[in-house]
Amino acid sequence: MGQYSTFFERNITFCIMQNYFFVVCWAFCLTAKAQFNYQYDYLFPVNPKQKALISGGIGEIRANHFHAGLDIVGITGTKIYAAADGYVYMLRPSTYGYGNFIFLMHPESNQRTLYAHLDAFAEPFATYVKQKQYEAERFDIDIFPPKDLFPIKKGDLIGYIGNTGASVGSHLHYEIRTLDDVALNPLKFTPLSEVNDNIPPVFTQIAFQPLEASSLVNQSGEKYVLQVQKVANGQYIFTNIPKVHGTFGVEVITYDLIDYSGFTVGTTKLKLLLDGQEIFSYDLNQIPHLYNRCMNVHLDYATYKQKYQAFQRCYVQDGNLLGAYRTNKYKGKITLRDTQKHIIELQAEDSAGNISILKGEVQGYKPTKPIFQVDFSPYQQSVSHQIQENFLLIEYHYPKQKADSIVLSFAGIVQKVPFKYQTQSKAVYCWDLRKGLPDYAQIGTIRYPFTFAWIIPSQRDFMYQEEDLAIRFDKNTLFDTLYLELKRDKQTLTIGNPLQPVFNHFEVAWKRPAPSQPAKQWAIYLQENGINYYQETEWKQDSALTFKSNTFGTFALLKDDVPPTIRLASKSDKQIACYISDNLSGIAHFRATLNGEFLLMKYESKNAYIWSERKDESKPLQGKFVLEVTDKAGNTTKFETILP
Repeated sequence: MGQYSTFFERNITFCIMQNYFFVVCWAFCLTAKAQFNYQYDYLFPVNPKQKALISGGIGEIRANHFHAGLDIVGITGTKIYAAADGYVYMLRPSTYGYGNFIFLMHPESNQRTLYAHLDAFAEPFATYVKQKQYEAERFDIDIFPPKDLFPIKKGDLIGYIGNTGASVGSHLHYEIRTLDDVALNPLKFTPLSEVNDNIPPVFTQIAFQPLEASSLVNQSGEKYVLQVQKVANGQYIFTNIPKVHGTFGVEVITYDLIDYSGFTVGTTKLKLLLDGQEIFSYDLNQIPHLYNRCMNVHLDYATYKQKYQAFQRCYVQDGNLLGAYRTNKYKGKITLRDTQKHIIELQAEDSAGNISILKGEVQGYKPTKPIFQVDFSPYQQSVSHQIQENFLLIEYHYPKQKADSIVLSFAGIVQKVPFKYQTQSKAVYCWDLRKGLPDYAQIGTIRYPFTFAWIIPSQRDFMYQEEDLAIRFDKNTLFDTLYLELKRDKQTLTIGNPLQPVFNHFEVAWKRPAPSQPAKQWAIYLQENGINYYQETEWKQDSALTFKSNTFGTFALLKDDVPPTIRLASKSDKQIACYISDNLSGIAHFRATLNGEFLLMKYESKNAYIWSERKDESKPLQGKFVLEVTDKAGNTTKFETILP
């Protein structure tokens, strides 16, 4: 298997994909308009009836997801109270993600509340959790108590604010969820006296993104970004008037502020109007956890990864199943082929109903044929490429040769492609990849090779296979069609483009020479920004290694034969603490014993800190202490000492 054999094969495959995608999206939209109950009277979980400091809200842009709750700042140890009557549904001590958290079920509202990053559980939950940890002989454990074991009354003490898990400061992460895990905005329930918000959302930048091969903004096919000006409270404008032709999308950077807080939170509602008519809106007051990763196509993922700028799209990208949008039949995309001025208006609304408006104009125009300009700067000419939507953009940087067109080769069949536009430093040529995957581009005397392997459809199971490599994509892997690029050598394999998001994982089987023993020390690592991220790897009997990933990029086969390190922090007859770390694969598990019996060790990974908790606090720690720490490559370090 390799390239499609003919253009016809490629185009037939693409048409099937497109029809399938439309049916899936249409069916989802019919079921996505659920009505949510915001009428229930929940107690504010931290210092009720006192002003709260909010550091995060629902709909805020985070890495690979929308923030799905309310972050309430408090010093470590601040009491947390149950928001409503119910019972304890779940308890989990953990060093990752939510850290220590408690889930409460509320039968009266048919909703659940989540309280995360706890420093500690309140009694009797703390004792119950420790009992279960000692029974399982491990720190991290999912605990689902019988529903009648821990009945809860509104206002009961359930825990204490902390900084456990993926948290960067002491706070409570508080969520209200439906029974099918749709997160609801806590600030939309009964008006809260604890949170004042009289500040409307903020706009900082607006962008215009060409979306078709023939689309241009100011004679360019690249995103055009404008700073906006604040002219009054809640009133913004952009004064430069972009010249647009063809189909384009509006994107914007917006955030919200809350009284008494210097933190930014998410803008929960946004509307786009063209000449006074609404063509797009979103409502992020409810976030289904199942589709939370759709945040990566809600915004411009590539720009976010490269520059950490969160340009939110005011149009619905293919594969976005979030269901938070109301659009016209064009999904919010704008097509202009006239020469008139048109009014662009954006309305941003926060949880309290404060509204900000951004206004400006765009000018339709008829583009003229571009004139190629040879570059006379001292910079060396080069060629690069990128993929936008279905289009391959070939970029000829600092062109020293006149090249009104280039030649693309398709297994010996050549196709001329004229240049589309030219910026100050590069000429750009555009090819519709639905028409075929080129082997190389010839630009004057420069031959630029491509590494395209196949067109991978979204929304369906698909297996790409070569003699020594197989990649399985299931129907939930891709947001949109993937024009798969592959590069490899003895130790590395590059799959796709890290600037293209993935919804769910793909599976890889890569046949390599049999590794030196033990094989477990050899594993795949995703290499990103100079950091190696371990991917769980399994070696098969035929010397094929298998792994999964939900990120495209370069994967390296590396050996980790260095065991973890253990360093004593402190010891007494009440507690022993250590620092533990690993140089490559990361900590997999740890186990401590005292005189041969299991001793619970708590762990906070971001601080590399581990400390003991006695089963019976009345009994001092005495005798031989042994701590074994194993990394994900199977290397183990043992530390021994006598206590106290």
